[in-house]
Amino acid sequence: MAANEHTRDNEHKPPSVEALAAENELLRRRTAELEARQVECVARREVARRTGTEGTAQASECHLQEMADSIRDVFWIFDWLAQKIIYASPAYEEIWGRPVEALYERYEEWADSVHPEDRQFAHASFAKAVETGGGEPREYRIVRPDGTIRWVSDRAYAVRDRSGRVCRVAGVAQDITVRKEAEDALRESQVRLRAAIESLPFDFFMLDNDGNYTMFNSVVCARWGDCTGRRPEDLCPDEATLALWQSNNRRALAGEVVKAEVQMAPHGTPGHYYNIISPIRDGEEILGILGVNVDITPLKRAEAALRDSEEKFRNLAEQSPNMIFINHRGRVVYANSRCEECMGYTKEEFCSPDFDFLTLIVPEHRDRVMENFRLHAMGREVPPVEYALATRDGRRIEAILATRLIPYDGQWAILGTVTDVTSLKRAEEALQQAKDGLELRVKERTAALEAEVDRCRRMELNLRESEQKYRTLVESAADAIATVAQDGQILFVNDVLARWFGVSAEGMVDKRVQDFFPQPFADEQVALIRHAIGTGRAVKVTALAPVAEPHRWFNVMFEPLTMGGTPAALVVARDIDDLVRARQQVEDYREQMARADRLASLGTMSAMVAHELTQPLTVLRLSVQNALEAVRTDGAHTVVEDLQGCVEEVTAMTGIVERFRGFARSSSPHHLFEVDLSAMADQMIRLTAEAARSAQVEVSVQGLEALPRFRARAKDMEQLFFALLMNAIQASDGSVSRSVVVHGQARDGQIELRFEDTCGGVAPESVERIFQPFFTTKAHAGGTGLGLCVVEHILDRYDGKIELINRPGQGATFKVTLPLPGS
Repeated sequence: MAANEHTRDNEHKPPSVEALAAENELLRRRTAELEARQVECVARREVARRTGTEGTAQASECHLQEMADSIRDVFWIFDWLAQKIIYASPAYEEIWGRPVEALYERYEEWADSVHPEDRQFAHASFAKAVETGGGEPREYRIVRPDGTIRWVSDRAYAVRDRSGRVCRVAGVAQDITVRKEAEDALRESQVRLRAAIESLPFDFFMLDNDGNYTMFNSVVCARWGDCTGRRPEDLCPDEATLALWQSNNRRALAGEVVKAEVQMAPHGTPGHYYNIISPIRDGEEILGILGVNVDITPLKRAEAALRDSEEKFRNLAEQSPNMIFINHRGRVVYANSRCEECMGYTKEEFCSPDFDFLTLIVPEHRDRVMENFRLHAMGREVPPVEYALATRDGRRIEAILATRLIPYDGQWAILGTVTDVTSLKRAEEALQQAKDGLELRVKERTAALEAEVDRCRRMELNLRESEQKYRTLVESAADAIATVAQDGQILFVNDVLARWFGVSAEGMVDKRVQDFFPQPFADEQVALIRHAIGTGRAVKVTALAPVAEPHRWFNVMFEPLTMGGTPAALVVARDIDDLVRARQQVEDYREQMARADRLASLGTMSAMVAHELTQPLTVLRLSVQNALEAVRTDGAHTVVEDLQGCVEEVTAMTGIVERFRGFARSSSPHHLFEVDLSAMADQMIRLTAEAARSAQVEVSVQGLEALPRFRARAKDMEQLFFALLMNAIQASDGSVSRSVVVHGQARDGQIELRFEDTCGGVAPESVERIFQPFFTTKAHAGGTGLGLCVVEHILDRYDGKIELINRPGQGATFKVTLPLPGS
């Protein structure tokens, strides 16, 4: 191999194509020279050995040694019979970086220097050279002691004795690292060139002087088809386009660079293209042409859209309530009508070359505006700025100026929008006092938050300390805690669980779940443990457990874990028996409230029926009395007796009705109290919580805690909240999450309650009937059709009102107003 002739700089700079060609030519000449000298050397030594002319051989060998020492390639001779190197030129140490004496002593020194990936090839090719006589170049890599890698080209020649046996192998090796790097760089350059051409988003093609395509990218293929071995006339979709191509090609082959916007229709789709055709020159000779077709159809469309946009801008600007202007290079080139109205100048005056727009700005703000204009001139955007304008008649306008760079006649201009905020400035003064008060509240709140943060930090410190007491916490927890293997073996329990069974915690460990629970229940728990372990996810169940008489309800969680390599589950059981029974009591109370709602509705309806019957019965009684009087004057005794009986019966019916009405009146409020509406709302929300959960409805309140107390009968307010909440909850079908928000505020001498829901609203055809008794759209959900009717009658007692704000398909809002005393 040749010695390393390149410097550190050369290692980082890929050679050019011309340098690579020159290097290859130099290498070929040197290889031929070395091979000739090698053959001459071998021949001379063989002649000297055979003829015994030792003196001549020594002189010749001396000359050859001088030549080998001066050549920077490695000349070597291998004794095939002794299997060792008998000569290697000094260039070996320079290329291999190893002493030549080590190579003489140990032939494997050469094999060890070959790159592991090339070692098999090097051995096989050396053996092949011995078999065939050699002469073919072998290229492989070597690893120098410092870890650097070099490429060598090695030629081996077999030397035979008189009997034809191979006795020696001579060869020459040269360092071709520079050439290899150049070849790699050339391949990489060609790959990059091809990748660059393929990544061009437009047509790229080359034609020779005969009009044949010699190079093209994938965009050309996509638009015009495969160009391999084809000419323009084989691809062109129409005669007009072909004529254009041929004309441009002729002009380019004549030495002209052709540039033009053209219209073409690849695949029948018309489009605009920017076409460039240029000759490919080698000195004065034209070798072919190179062309590109850049699709500018989007640009053309954008230009058309820009013209439309400019027209729309002018229309919009002329109708805008703000002043809008365009300033180009310090001169106003556009001002809308609002500028004329506010400032007192005409558009012609604004756009006059002699008009100084700075005269519109009050002196104290001119520097700030000019600084923004200076930043715009540097291509930077600026935030809106507050400033003041002086009108033609001397008025001062407080305004906000928002500016932005826009393209204008191929350059940048400033589009400005001026918003008159004079009235806002006056409002700011009024808001300043409120702001000061708010700042004071913020400071107070900040102090409270800081105190809260400090409290949280102390809690965090306590939490860290409590982590060290985990086992104590487990032992003292109110919940029963255990770890159980998947076969039901108990690995750990705390004292709470042990006390349930009247044994110690140690007495339960290593026993099975079936030892403490009845077989069916124990099998169910073991199955849940296996499911948690198998899926790797926690399982939560509510179960009636046989741990006491009567059995008690528990919330049980099975969490998978591993204990000492054994798959197990952490079981946490919380006694919720009291909670379940409390919920049942609440459910019973809710049912009682619903029954009370129905009974109250029946009472209200009875009063309505009584009122409606009283009038016709009274008329009937009076009519019969008149008839009786008339008959009496005629002396018809029998008729008188009959009519007398009718009067008595009608009177009796009237009495029954009056007694019915009195029964209904008995529920009317006589004893009124100060009712806390916020507490009442919370009570009713708790009462309807289970129904809301089943219907996927979230109920919340806003602003009720600030309401004054309202003087009323508590049961009336309970019925009002209960009926309106249940009306919304029953409207939800439970398929998706809904919400009900109860808003409250006091203003204008009355309390306003708004029950706002997202439960679908009321069908438009049903709006007029929702307050009618027994009309319901929720019979499937248990609606009686009396709730809203009862609410309306309750409000009548307190001179209140109810109003529906309907949003069909979205939700409904019932607005309730209750007058405060003295309003």
